[in-house]
Amino acid sequence: MAYINVTDFTVNQIQEYTERKIFDSNPESFLKNQVLKRGVFLVLVPTLLVTSVMDIAIGLFSGIPTLLTAGKKRKILKISIDHLQSAQLLIAGTYMFVLGIINPNAKFPNFNSDFQTYQNDIEKPFINKEGDGFISSFAINYLENVAQRSYRSGYMIKKHLGSRSTYCLLIPTLIVTRVTDLAIGIFAAAFSILTVGKIGSLNNLAYRGLQGPALIYDLLYYTIKSIQPSKNLEQLV
Repeated sequence: MAYINVTDFTVNQIQEYTERKIFDSNPESFLKNQVLKRGVFLVLVPTLLVTSVMDIAIGLFSGIPTLLTAGKKRKILKISIDHLQSAQLLIAGTYMFVLGIINPNAKFPNFNSDFQTYQNDIEKPFINKEGDGFISSFAINYLENVAQRSYRSGYMIKKHLGSRSTYCLLIPTLIVTRVTDLAIGIFAAAFSILTVGKIGSLNNLAYRGLQGPALIYDLLYYTIKSIQPSKNLEQLV
């Protein structure tokens, strides 16, 4: 049985349908670019809010047996992890769509995916859209690397105690960084709206900072990793 993330499925369906049926047919149309796009974003705001709350509720409900079984039940673990990912979009995605209502052509550029665009004399973004939070991204990358190196160690104490303690350390660390990110994201979003979404790097900073609610996902994810550091949770995502 396939488990569907409600937010991803619903939002993607709306975006893909409107791009294919409406905007691709006449991309230069003022009516489509300025009026209909705003209408789509207006629909996406409540849709995202409702579906992300649904996903979080499903994830939290399934997270209880996941913790009670220490993540050993693969199906229930996948359900909880898959649905709790929507917490990342609860505020960040809503902000992005609200900004789209204000300026339907607001950009959220990525250096990697839009490299060809930057070669055409468009300024590279100082901050990419991609990333798990802002400050949190640095903490996750650094401490996960430490934990993985510890687990690959030939020393039993370092392998089992070092990896588990590092994953445990990620929990209080992310509580601090996610809250800090959220504060940064709120300020960045305010300036982003004031500049009508014309500064790509500022839009990206706001988007990444506003991923603060992903802390809900982090708490479950790293609790399971601290219990079972060998568990490859990335395959479930």
